[in-house]
Amino acid sequence: MDEKTQIAYFQDITTFLRALKTFAPQSNLFHIHRHEDVPETHSEETQLFRTNTFSVSLLTDGEAVYKIGMREYLMKPGSFYFMSPQQLRYYKKIKPWKGYVFVFSEEFIHKFSPIPIYTEYPFFGLDANVQLNLDENQLKQLLALLDKMQEYYTGTEPEKLKFIFHYLTLVLLNAKKWH
Repeated sequence: MDEKTQIAYFQDITTFLRALKTFAPQSNLFHIHRHEDVPETHSEETQLFRTNTFSVSLLTDGEAVYKIGMREYLMKPGSFYFMSPQQLRYYKKIKPWKGYVFVFSEEFIHKFSPIPIYTEYPFFGLDANVQLNLDENQLKQLLALLDKMQEYYTGTEPEKLKFIFHYLTLVLLNAKKWH
């Protein structure tokens, strides 16, 4: 395989976000940010890549083409999508994004709970439908939870990761219900 056809692999959240030219995360367990807060240096399009992290993203505005696994998705306002470690990924922004993205490690989940994430949340399966299209009520519920996650992430609460984990669980349980 020559260098042009190799698929990049990012071992942790820090190297992943550095490669995308976005933020320096607070830890390799969890990171969240608003799409609209991403610096101008952010990549508008990627090559195929893999990462050792879970990623979850919500678009409230904008548009993108996203390849997750072997499927291609058109992301529009109300798109809520899930990516698992090792899945092939690629994206290309069509219109500027608004919304949220958060990434976390399997270690983050196991730090607070023994739940089997792949069986508990079917949208993390490698062959799952990883995109939900939310209605206004679902979007409102989700944004309230993501706003709180962001608030804890940027705050000074000593046990903020524990609070974030519980908000993450609420987000994932709602997504499971809507899935």
